[in-house]
This record gives sequence, structure tokens and C-alpha cells, in this order.
Amino acid sequence: MKNTKKNVWSFATAKLKAKKRSLFAIVLTLMALIPVYAQQYDSEKDFQIDWDNGGGVKIAKYIGSKNEVNIPPRIQNNAVTAIGNNAFEGKRNITKITIPDSVTRIENMAFFGCSNLTSINIPYKVTGIGGGAFAECTRLASINLPNGITIIDGSTFRKCANLKSITIPEYVTEIGQFAFSECISLTSVIIPNSVKSIKGRAFWGCTNLTSVTIPRSIEARFIGDEAFLKCDNLTTVIFQGRIQQPYYGSFSGDVFTQAANNGPGTYKRFAGGNTWRKESSDGAWDYGIVKVPEEESKTTTTTTTENGRTVTTTTKTLGTITVRSDGDKFPDGFIGTWKQDGSDIILTFSNNKIKVSNETEERPLVRRDGNACQIGLLFATIKLDDGYLHISDLPGLNGFWKKIK
Repeated sequence: MKNTKKNVWSFATAKLKAKKRSLFAIVLTLMALIPVYAQQYDSEKDFQIDWDNGGGVKIAKYIGSKNEVNIPPRIQNNAVTAIGNNAFEGKRNITKITIPDSVTRIENMAFFGCSNLTSINIPYKVTGIGGGAFAECTRLASINLPNGITIIDGSTFRKCANLKSITIPEYVTEIGQFAFSECISLTSVIIPNSVKSIKGRAFWGCTNLTSVTIPRSIEARFIGDEAFLKCDNLTTVIFQGRIQQPYYGSFSGDVFTQAANNGPGTYKRFAGGNTWRKESSDGAWDYGIVKVPEEESKTTTTTTTENGRTVTTTTKTLGTITVRSDGDKFPDGFIGTWKQDGSDIILTFSNNKIKVSNETEERPLVRRDGNACQIGLLFATIKLDDGYLHISDLPGLNGFWKKIK
């Protein structure tokens, strides 16, 4: 009987110990699971907050010291919906920031001057990014922009010196002033067909930018002053739509003059910065006169006789410019030497150039539609009329010319 009681007690004790071990294991498991949330996000104490007008809270200031920041989706039991003005400004120690999906807005200069930031995500719900939000994040090499973005505000990525590529979402309608200026590692930009305007100096000083595509949605007048100026290595501009109005000062050499005259296509820039041409695979004419610096221009005075009267005209002419010789040429009947009655001036046509005897340089001559032509930056009409060469709209050379050779 004594042994039986002893066995029953031993059995009960063993069973109780087993239950304790099992319960202890469960407690340990629960304790391991509880801190997961805390480990995933930074402490709420690292963030100062304000109430967001749209509900929820916004990060007003980061006061933590971590190199990698994980913003919690809720603080004080309220959804984090915005990153406020200057919230992370000048936090040079931060290398990575994770923004929760609850955020819909990033305000002005939110991450300005985070010079060691290399990685950041922009949640898909974000519809607005304020001016200068990522300016001077000099180590940021790439960034995703969600489709909800419609405006890239002024200076948003200014001086992001390591930014090599950027995909502009299909719904963006405006690229603001200085938005990508001095992004010296940026090599190419494709602007989507949704964009209606590019503000002044948007890509100013992108010295390694080599190509840009201008969609048909943009007219030249909606590309601001110096938008692509100081892009010293920009050699290719693709216009997908008709440029309706030349705009001066947006590009070095102002390719818009060519695009306005020649229509959509790929335009290449020659060394020197002032001459562009339209590439053509179908043999259509193309040429490259855009802008000649003032110091290469000169002023000449010519005397001609028109209708029995002597007329003295002062004309500003162009310096030396090279024009492609494989464009549309005048018919052979134009080639030769011409002289006006009562004048000592002689004109010589050859290889899409015209030489005026009292000028030291040949003028580039490009035929346009029909009898219209371009002589340097001047536009005129030259046609054969009953054996005579008839020139109109070209001061100093207007009138009828007789072929002498």
C-alpha cells in the first residue's frame, strides 16, 4: 500500500513538472513575440509630432540618433500621415529611412541636407512632395516616385550630386524651378507625355546629362528660362511633337529654333555649343544654324541701286558658320555668278553657300519650302524670274540679278 501511494505521488509530481515546463515554454514564446513590433519600428520618443490637418499626425522633428531610421505607422495610437517641413533637415548621420505606407505627404525640405542618405522609400499613397524635400542629399543615387505625384516641386532634388537616374511618373504635369538642377551625375531624362511645363532652370547645371526627350505634350513656350542651360555634355534632344513657337535661352545654342522650323525628330549638337542639326534617315533636308555669339557677328554697309535710285543699307551679318552640304539644294540654274545692273556687287552661288563680293565671308544658304530660304539667321525668298535671279526680304541684296557666269 505504501509503494502504491508513493508511485501515485511520483506520477502526479512528474505530470505537474511537465505542465510547468510546458507553460514556461509558452510564456517564453509569447515574450519573444511581444517585442517584434517594437524591434521593427523606432521608439515613438525619437519623434516630435504635430496634428495633421487631414487627420492623423505628422512627424515635426526627428530627435533620435540612429543611422537607419524606421518610422512607425502609428504614434500615440494615431496614424502617421505626413513628414513635416524640415523634419529631418541636416541629419547627416542618417543613411537609410523607411517611411510607412500610412504617409500620404512629404512637406518642404523634409530631408534637406541629409548628405549621407543612400536609401529611402516613397510610399505608394504619397501624392505630394514639397519643394527642396531631398535637396542636397548628395549620396542619394536613385529614388522611386509613386504614380500619385502630379507636380515635382521647385528644388526637390537640387544638388543631388549622386543621382544617376530618375523615372518621372506618367501623371506628372509640371517640373518645377531648379527641380533637378546641379544633379551632376544624371545622364538622361525621359519626360512623360503628361508633362505640360518645365520651369526655369529645372535641369540647369546637369553637366553629365547627354540626352533628353521632350514629349508632344510640351510646347516650347512652356519650357522656362535656362531650363537646360549649363548642360555642357547635352548632345541629343528628341522632340516628339511639333514645336509651335521658338523659345530662346532654354538650351545652349537654342535648339528650339531648329525644331520650330524642321518639326519633330532627333536633334544633335555639334562641338562648340551653337550649332544643331536634325538627324534624318529618309534623306530629308537638315541643317544646323541656331545662334552665333555677338563677338562673331559683324556690321557691314552696302550700296545698291534699286529702280534707278542709290540705296545705302547697313546690315548686321553673321560670322563663319558651317552648314551641312547634303540638304535640299537649289536647282542647277541658281549655281553661278550674278550681278545687278548699276552695281558692282557680285553674288556667287555654290554648294549651299552664297558669297557677296564686298564681304569677306561666305554666308550659309539653306533652301526651305519652294523659293523660301535661310541665309544665316535671316529668311528670304530667292527665285528665278524670266532668266533673272529675284531676291526679296533680304536687305541690301533685294532686286533682280543677271547671270554673268
